[in-house]
Amino acid sequence: EGFLHRWSSARLMGRRSPSQRKRDDCESSGEDFDEDDEDDTENEPDTRKRKGGARRPGGGRRCPCGPTGCQRLVNETGFRLPANPERRLAWLQCWYPPDSVPEKYLEKKQFRVHECHFPADAIELKEFKKSGQVVRSVKKDRLPDVPFAQIRPAATDQPRPARGERQTREAADATRSELDRIREWVQHGVETEDLPQGSMEVLTAALAQGQQERDKHLRTKERLERTEKRLSQILSERDERERALRAEVRAPQAGVRGMNALSYARFCTDRWLKKSMSQWLFFDAVEQLNAYALLLDGYYPLADITFVPRQRAKKTVPPADGERAEMRRARVNYPQNRKPALALTPRDALVFWLFVTRSGMTLSRAGALFHISRGTAASCYVTMTEYQLQILRREFPRLSAQQIRDAIPDRFRKFAKQQGVKSDIGHILDGFEKQFECPRDDEVRAACWSSYKHLYTVKFLLGMLSSGAHYFTSRGNPGSVTDPDQVETSGFLDLLDEGIDTMVDKGFLVQESIQKRGCICWMPPKMRQNQKEATAEEADDTASIARIRIFVEHAVLRIKEWGWFSSRQSLSIQQADLHSDVVFIIAMLSNWRAPLIA
Repeated sequence: EGFLHRWSSARLMGRRSPSQRKRDDCESSGEDFDEDDEDDTENEPDTRKRKGGARRPGGGRRCPCGPTGCQRLVNETGFRLPANPERRLAWLQCWYPPDSVPEKYLEKKQFRVHECHFPADAIELKEFKKSGQVVRSVKKDRLPDVPFAQIRPAATDQPRPARGERQTREAADATRSELDRIREWVQHGVETEDLPQGSMEVLTAALAQGQQERDKHLRTKERLERTEKRLSQILSERDERERALRAEVRAPQAGVRGMNALSYARFCTDRWLKKSMSQWLFFDAVEQLNAYALLLDGYYPLADITFVPRQRAKKTVPPADGERAEMRRARVNYPQNRKPALALTPRDALVFWLFVTRSGMTLSRAGALFHISRGTAASCYVTMTEYQLQILRREFPRLSAQQIRDAIPDRFRKFAKQQGVKSDIGHILDGFEKQFECPRDDEVRAACWSSYKHLYTVKFLLGMLSSGAHYFTSRGNPGSVTDPDQVETSGFLDLLDEGIDTMVDKGFLVQESIQKRGCICWMPPKMRQNQKEATAEEADDTASIARIRIFVEHAVLRIKEWGWFSSRQSLSIQQADLHSDVVFIIAMLSNWRAPLIA
């Protein structure tokens, strides 16, 4: 499409071939066009000037040193012709007679001279004081005095060899025939010293060339050997890293490697881990971690949780009583009634869950640090997620309308008084979305596409009390679901009590649904169609609502700063059933931090 556009533009702009131009000129002047001259006109050079001067394909312009000069392409590293007309004429007279200097070099300033025409002592460095830029320039009293013969031999009538070719085919044939003649002379007993001078020069050049080819072959061989050696070293290092990583992931017990495994006891005793506990486990001190463990244990004993599924016992014939006694005396374990040993203690499993969720590390890498397999890590994470979910739902039950009114801060009451409305703002609604892995199914992929983020995302709805505490989290919804639909299907409207108002953002168009519950929906005013800017009253209302609604953004940030959602990697499809539960657990754990609203 671009080529056709350029081609049609060229046709419209009158870029015609020489034969077409000649045909048009003949038609305009009334002369007859000779068809025999068409082939000659096709071979005529295009005399049209290129835009911007003597620019050539490949970048840069030719050096203005004349046809017998270097004729090199000069880019911005060359030296521009002087702006002073007298000095510029002095430069150009180094290559052209005074009466034959091309006018284009005298009129335009964009031509540059190649640095090969100036010796090293004619170039100086200048530094600008304001910008600190250092540039190269030619001294004012110097001219391009480096003869071209020092750079390249003068042009002769001999045809110029092809670029990159060492010698022409005729010269190679002549050299080959001369070497054959020398070989015949040596076979007939002629000494090397008796050879003619021209034959001796050919022989010396051939020997030198052969030595150069031999040296080049040896260098290439050495380079290939070094490359093969380096490649084998890289492959061996990669194999060692893979073996080390495989051994690290498959290590089933602590103490197998030199480094001790991460555990609850190590976080309580290691000085560095205790100092950075909030970074890895959310809790700031060991006492808070112990208090949370005791809270969970009070609802349901941690010791009764099975983190690893029991293995199926082999079907064997049970031994007789006498044989069982002999096996007991011999301390032989009978596999039928033996329970598999747990890979983690209950508190180690709790620390593992907090570590993975807080750091955002994958289960495989975290399992390697805790010396457990990936399957054990996944089973432990799923079990602890369900365990904490059930307990935290009991710990944070639904509040009554009077309890919500008692927790409303004074700044919300002042806001309602300023608006002239008797209102108890108890809920603030907001949400966030996180990038999701691209699904394989076409319908699911279309449902997860977010037109706002231009990514495959999953959305979560968050409800916060006006006191700053997390109160409600929804299940994950596909990225294409709108905010009003998300509110309707999430179950948030069932938590509303009559007289307890809600504050939302501009995108949540749920005023009618909330008003049906007997509540007021506080939302910043929206711009009407074809309205370019808000009025002064609308701007004041937006600012007043935003000043007290900003706390919900901080509440959302407390969830998004966890590594499970803040890492660059997308949320996994295989763990889709866990993301909503993890959001609820993180939100409830954030309630034990310092309050957002004093």
